[in-house]
Amino acid sequence: MFQILFFQPGNAARIRKPYFDASYALLVLLCLVITSGCNWVAQNNNLNGVASYRRGDLQAADQAFRQALQNDPNNAEAYYNLGSLYHHIAKTSQRPVDWQQAESFYQQALAKNPQLSDAYNGLSTLLTEERRGPEAVALLENWARQNPQSAEPLVALSQLSAKLEDPARAQQYLYDAIRLEPTNAQALAALGKMREDAGQIEQALANYQRALQQDFNQPAVQERLAALQRQYLPPPATSPTPQPMGTGQAVPPTGTLPYNPASQPNPATVPNLGPNSGRLATQPSYPSPGAFGIQ
Repeated sequence: MFQILFFQPGNAARIRKPYFDASYALLVLLCLVITSGCNWVAQNNNLNGVASYRRGDLQAADQAFRQALQNDPNNAEAYYNLGSLYHHIAKTSQRPVDWQQAESFYQQALAKNPQLSDAYNGLSTLLTEERRGPEAVALLENWARQNPQSAEPLVALSQLSAKLEDPARAQQYLYDAIRLEPTNAQALAALGKMREDAGQIEQALANYQRALQQDFNQPAVQERLAALQRQYLPPPATSPTPQPMGTGQAVPPTGTLPYNPASQPNPATVPNLGPNSGRLATQPSYPSPGAFGIQ
């Protein structure tokens, strides 16, 4: 007959640890390795899709992003990439089905990752282009409420307000973002663009320089800073090159050249290894017409 053993302090020595402890731990570790492997494969699919898109092969890009979802059904970046792809296609084809697919993919990206800023920007742009501005504003305001300590939603609201031709509100959102994060590179660059548009060139130059100090990987800001410097700043004073007496030969100049952001390595030519490397589009760092999505 089977004996029922009740746990009592006196029985502790008679209760053995399950013999499968080590096997169970190994199984858990194996599952983690498989999951990580699927995520890595999906990310590689995303990178291949981005490369195909840049070559203009939209069909291959679509296949790569869908393959990413097969390998990782919860991959928010793949949903975002498909949203961006169909957003681009919709603006060319003007077919309602493409607009609907783009919107659906953006929404699925946010369902998988409610903090994916590119998906907020892409979806808000799509809604604006479909003349659904109030829905776009509501979307970004909800993002801001969920992240009260982040300047990023406020910068996006500023960009959207500028696009909706509400400069006063755009400026207020931007000032709120700067107060929240005084060193936010995107907000500083947006403030520089706003001041440039207002003709406040000195302040714009200062804002662009501060933005690049926080994050140099902003090619558009580098270009604007260099253009303003060429247009408004006087060329550096030059002095005659001294010559050794009696030789008639010029002495090679010494010293260093003045700092020029345009002469720095262009980040666009350097592989992007950051979190956006597997995404189709990154947003410009200052508000301008068509500031969102793939143009």
